[in-house]
Amino acid sequence: MTAHVRHRGFTLIELLVVIAIIGVLSTIVLASLSTARTRANDAAVKSNLNAVRTLGQEFYSVQGSYSSVVGGSSYTGDCLTNQSFFRITDLPVGNELRTIADKVATSIEAAYQAGGAVGKQCRLSADRSQYLIIMSLPSGGYWCIDSSGNAKATTTLSSGSSFTC
Repeated sequence: MTAHVRHRGFTLIELLVVIAIIGVLSTIVLASLSTARTRANDAAVKSNLNAVRTLGQEFYSVQGSYSSVVGGSSYTGDCLTNQSFFRITDLPVGNELRTIADKVATSIEAAYQAGGAVGKQCRLSADRSQYLIIMSLPSGGYWCIDSSGNAKATTTLSSGSSFTC
């Protein structure tokens, strides 16, 4: 009579092969998710800055300039803290211009956060009729918008005094 031996379970080699396959697949998935997250954050920067461009035109049509401060010198620096760059804090909440200015500030802050909270530059002309905003993209480089309607990628923060991308 022949004895029948039944195998129960898996061998050590089979288990190690399955674990190795799962490890390789999870690495591929995690790499894809990282790329997708970066692309989503790039899109958020661009979308928020496009909102700034649209709101900026609305602000300009109501105010006649891109600032509540009339005259002065041209400005290059931080548009999140500068009080002349689309900022109006002395008008009551609910006022049309204050509402637009608050939306611009919110969109600039959202773009900055989506870009990793690094690398930004804003410029405002002395007569307050032109602006330029450049924000970093998580994938590298920067996204630039200006008052003439341009929006494009750039490799560096601009060091000149131009108000066009």
